[in-house]
Amino acid sequence: MGSWNDSPPCYAAEKGLESEYQNLSSELLTQIRLALLYSLSMSGKIKKFRTIAKKITIVLLKLRHLSMLLRNLLMFQLNISLQNLYSPFV
Repeated sequence: MGSWNDSPPCYAAEKGLESEYQNLSSELLTQIRLALLYSLSMSGKIKKFRTIAKKITIVLLKLRHLSMLLRNLLMFQLNISLQNLYSPFV
């Protein structure tokens, strides 16, 4: 671990840029905090999106199942109709 005099604040002080270093450091910290808040906010939105996507998937699966049932019902009715057409004496 280094000492204070080999750190960036020391180097800035030696070059007479202490106030600029403090301003930039403060701005960097602000931007890091904003990025963290944004990522947390997006994390919540992603969770909501996943929940909605799961619900949509469930609805689509139910619709697929319903369409298969309807198709089978129509095929069954068509078979009954064809049987009645070709065997009128049943």
